[in-house]
Amino acid sequence: MLNFLFNQTPIWAIGLGFFIALSIAAELGFRLQQWLDHRQPGVENKGGTGQILGVSLGLMSLLLSFTFSLAIDRYDTRRGLVLEEANAIGTVWQQAQILPEPYRTPLVTQLRDYAQVRIAFFDAGADAAKLAEIDRRTGAMQNRLWQETSRVVDTLPNRNQSAALMNTVGHMFDIAPARKIALAARIPDAVMTGLALLLVTSAMLLGAVLGGNGRRHVLLSLLLLALLTSTITLIVDIDRPRQDHVRVDQAPLHDLLQTMRTAPDEL
Repeated sequence: MLNFLFNQTPIWAIGLGFFIALSIAAELGFRLQQWLDHRQPGVENKGGTGQILGVSLGLMSLLLSFTFSLAIDRYDTRRGLVLEEANAIGTVWQQAQILPEPYRTPLVTQLRDYAQVRIAFFDAGADAAKLAEIDRRTGAMQNRLWQETSRVVDTLPNRNQSAALMNTVGHMFDIAPARKIALAARIPDAVMTGLALLLVTSAMLLGAVLGGNGRRHVLLSLLLLALLTSTITLIVDIDRPRQDHVRVDQAPLHDLLQTMRTAPDEL
């Protein structure tokens, strides 16, 4: 249930749902405080609720900052892996360029196809069937590339060149599962649930404080709730790199593929 809410629900629905939930919580807090004041008209305890609200908002700000930082760190990791994979494929491609024929052309051609598949890995989005097909194609291409690399290495007289080629191809293969794991990583549901509950509680306390003063301050209250809603919505958006608006830039791989396609087939 929680996994579907934070990972599958459209981002606009999450934002709208949080804003409505916070608005309802604030109104409930306002009405509850008004009801309590009417039941105990002689009791004056305005400061206590305000202090509790201050503590709640401080705790909420801390948790929002922690969660936002966690989402940004994971975004940076995903973006860094894209650049690392592009550099790894580019390094193997450059090494393949200096190989003698008939080994150069087959390896260069397979590397172009491999770069296309790695771009398709991200473009598949959250479609499970497409991702499974991309995983199958990636594994098959890696097997063919390794076989081709082994055939080349067996014929190269320069052992240092052979070792360098094997190492760079192995490193290129290692990044594929790292990217898969990084894209699948999410902020724990328990953290998001705790943050959501804290937001609702803070909204209710805000309504209670306003209820104690006898005025809703509609405009300012709605602006605050909209700000809180936009913050948690942005966190959810960043945490879903295959969907929505904050997507990991694939420019390094696209630039590499363009370079590989425009390079001459023969040196």
